[in-house]
Amino acid sequence: MDELEVLMDKHKPNLTSARKNLIQVLNELRIAYPKERRNIYDYWLCFKLLQDNVNSKNLSEIMKSFEEEIRKDYAVFPEKVFEEIMYYTKDLERESNWKQSKVENMTCIRPKNINANDVVGLENTITKFEFEKFNHGTLLLKRRYLFEVNKSYQNSVKKPSVEKQ
Repeated sequence: MDELEVLMDKHKPNLTSARKNLIQVLNELRIAYPKERRNIYDYWLCFKLLQDNVNSKNLSEIMKSFEEEIRKDYAVFPEKVFEEIMYYTKDLERESNWKQSKVENMTCIRPKNINANDVVGLENTITKFEFEKFNHGTLLLKRRYLFEVNKSYQNSVKKPSVEKQ
């Protein structure tokens, strides 16, 4: 759990920095291209959806491997937590499939009256922010489940064992 806390502390500034950078890039584009504000906004939303779709596919895979990792590291795995992770993973898969169908034929229309390098810069900034947001969310999720595992172990240690007759 401590290792996870260190990772979260390490990644939090990355998320903050990526958010600030995205806001800055969007503001700069709005100032540089005032007539394209709506197109910039629409493109940002569209590209963000595409990135979110990629990340949600990855998250269900990450949660599956996380469950395997926990099973390997803990000899007696609390079934309640396992069931929660599996339920959440299935929910993620459903959400990912829904997002996939939503964006499957979607094409983001690049603003035409904006310098191509500025558009690429916006795409890179969106990708970076969505990636950092995804990483942070994944770490929070893992921390939550590890907390539940630890709580289950502490409760099992506190309870005296009862022999079946």
